[in-house]
Amino acid sequence: MAIEDSNSNDTSNWNNLPSLILNEIFSYLEYKEKLQASSSCKQWRIAFHHTNQLPDVHFHIRKHDEDKVVKSNYIAQCIAPKVKHLTVSFDSISALCLQLLANILEEVSFNAKVKRVVLNPSHCSFQKDGAFIQRFIVKRLLDIIENSDALEIISLGCSEQLFQSSVQLLDSLVKHHRNSLKCLMLSTLRDDPDHYELPNLDVSLIGSFVNLQVTFLGFIWGF
Repeated sequence: MAIEDSNSNDTSNWNNLPSLILNEIFSYLEYKEKLQASSSCKQWRIAFHHTNQLPDVHFHIRKHDEDKVVKSNYIAQCIAPKVKHLTVSFDSISALCLQLLANILEEVSFNAKVKRVVLNPSHCSFQKDGAFIQRFIVKRLLDIIENSDALEIISLGCSEQLFQSSVQLLDSLVKHHRNSLKCLMLSTLRDDPDHYELPNLDVSLIGSFVNLQVTFLGFIWGF
């Protein structure tokens, strides 16, 4: 990025500003402004990653947002090493949105500082086959659980497919976060509970969480 003085033929190259000056500039910017500035060049991206603590991040992924896929992937790559609280609201009957959700979870899956993961699907059913859900969503949720230092909140948003993996998720949560977890939402919504196979969930494991304050397990009847 370059700026030309109207009173001179000299061009000042902002790419070569010392890191101390860049950090000072970033200290005056709002988060969205920092993100925009970081897209200009490598030096500004480095400065972005060295700024202070990142705020909560809430992704909104909607159908027909194909033009935002590259931007959302870039933002996910930027925030992954620093985000503490992640919320993703998405259209769960859109294959594109589910792929983007998987990409976001992958970027966050090795972040040791993440404390909250909340998924807000538009529907209780995901428009993807079981193999995709297991490999690209459940597996990455398990990675987040395993690699987080102290997960406090996890909510899966009443997803049928994710609830079917609740045994794996609960076992991993007990193993890694029995002392830190405060809120656990592993539930789903179903129109006809008489035709719904429940996973073999050992609810006694809930007692393993020392600081658990809110929990919901099982299914809710649809109306």
